Order: sequence, then C-alpha cells, then structure tokens
Amino acid sequence: MNVKRQASRPSSAESKGKKKITSPILDLSNQGLEYLDEIFQTLLLPATSKITTLILTKNKISRLFHSFEEVLASQWTAPLIESIDIRDNNLEDVPYTVQEIQTTMPNVIDLKMNLYDEEHVDFIMRIMP
Repeated sequence: MNVKRQASRPSSAESKGKKKITSPILDLSNQGLEYLDEIFQTLLLPATSKITTLILTKNKISRLFHSFEEVLASQWTAPLIESIDIRDNNLEDVPYTVQEIQTTMPNVIDLKMNLYDEEHVDFIMRIMP
C-alpha cells in the first residue's frame, strides 16, 4: 500500500509563502487486486480515512466489490474520495461498476476508466457530474 501526498498547483497565496494544499492519494496500482473487499479494512484505517484519490490501475478488477450487497448492508462509504482511476482492469459491467462507485464514493467527480463501447461513453456522460 502506498499512501502519498501530492501537491496541487500553487495559488498566488502559496507563492507568497503560505502553506501548500495537498491531496492524499492511495495508489494501489499493479497489486493484483480483484476486488476492493481485499483492502476494505485498510480503507477503514485512520491513515487512509482522508484519501481523496484512489488509484487502482493495472489490477485484475472485474467489479469493485465481491459482495456489493454486504457493502450496502454495512453502509460503508468513502465520502472524501473525489477521484478514482480504474483504467487497465477487466471490468465486466461498466454501468454496474459506476453504480458501485456512486453508492460507496458519492463525491467522485473524476472517474478514469477504459471505455470501448459507445453506449458506455454515453452512459458515463449522462450519469457522472
């Protein structure tokens, strides 16, 4: 697990010596993950509770959760995550995956994923903010 802080572009106030704004990133790319369930307990830890960016590229993810029903029953959410990158995975059902994201990470405004079907592109354009 690799938790990083990435500096954003400095504003004029930051250029004058004020504190830089950082964005906590959890980079789990190329870890062989199949489901987020595998790292569920990690996402509950205080060190990762303020993550705003989740990078899951180059894994074996076919859908985010092995048991989405259990996740729904637990009422787990990650409201601070604003950006998720799930490119280079083997997603089985794009609309279902987007539903998983919107339900568990309701504030995502930056979604990066491979789309090969025009229907999926249209769907994403309609449903994402």
